[in-house]
Amino acid sequence: MVWGDGLAAITGSKATGGHFKIYSGDKTLIGTLTVSFASWGSVFVGILILGESISLAILVAALVAILAPITELLSPKGTDNLFMPPVIFLILFLIKDQILNALPLINPTVFAISIILGGSISILGYKLHFLTTDGALVGFMQAVIML
Repeated sequence: MVWGDGLAAITGSKATGGHFKIYSGDKTLIGTLTVSFASWGSVFVGILILGESISLAILVAALVAILAPITELLSPKGTDNLFMPPVIFLILFLIKDQILNALPLINPTVFAISIILGGSISILGYKLHFLTTDGALVGFMQAVIML
């Protein structure tokens, strides 16, 4: 939450497009994606530091990367920092058995390939001006999600 919210404020304030209004205020697509990526990265690294498996880190980080921006967008203005931790914890707690059952389905090699391939295609599309920043980020995110 700390990484996502802080980085989203920086990237969102510099965004030239992709603005939208939601009852919690003005948001940007790049800011929302930043919350997602930063949440994913911090949770992934945190779980690995705790000595858990890479499969568990991938799965839980992916769930948090989906839940964090949704919770942030649906929280009343200025309350996202209050709502994000308990909402995400509660959802993960309620589905913990399904998370553990899904672990054998995640192949770390396929995940690494999707990051490398999705990142390469997104960067290339951005550099060749086929994609905007938002488009490159969404394309990368889809590549990672579609393990």
